[in-house]
Amino acid sequence: MNELTIKREIESLELIVKLIEKFVIQHKLDNQTSYLLNLSAEELFTNMVKYSREGTGDINIILSFDKNKVMMKFKDHGVDEFDITKAREPDFDASLEDKRIGGLGIHLVKEMMDKVEYEYKDRTSIITVFKNVEK
Repeated sequence: MNELTIKREIESLELIVKLIEKFVIQHKLDNQTSYLLNLSAEELFTNMVKYSREGTGDINIILSFDKNKVMMKFKDHGVDEFDITKAREPDFDASLEDKRIGGLGIHLVKEMMDKVEYEYKDRTSIITVFKNVEK
């Protein structure tokens, strides 16, 4: 298991990329898996920083690998509840004038990952994504 605690600021993305790079090398994962993990992590972390400004603490990231399944977990402390598993899907058929801003990144994470889970307890939001990989 690889863990990282980072400050709630966009500049911390660099540390996430390094964590994922180390994890991918350690578990001999392919470039496609690396790309999907990085893109998902960037989207989830950026949303936490951008939309949960009231957050009171650092953000924890945990990566683990077991039986050809990658698990990546984000714990965001001191925030309001926002269950991404219930987020409204973007309306791809709407006209440009009627399109709502937002939601595309969450949609991409749901499409790229095999499973997305959400927990909320004691003002801590926990998003866990899973990716099945072949080795």
